[in-house]
Amino acid sequence: MICGLFDINAVIALVRYLSEALLRRVESTETGSLTISSVVAHELHFGVYCSRIGFLPQSWN
Repeated sequence: MICGLFDINAVIALVRYLSEALLRRVESTETGSLTISSVVAHELHFGVYCSRIGFLPQSWN
């Protein structure tokens, strides 16, 4: 059963080990009970794609 839905900031904090408390909470959660939305998945994909090609949209400058 899904009991947690991460936003983009939480995923980035986990990937970069920015929050020890969040990491401990995730580690103590039952496998398969946390997820991300398709919007967050797309944001991650877009961010990785842009960083690989060195692209920063004009409006972000």
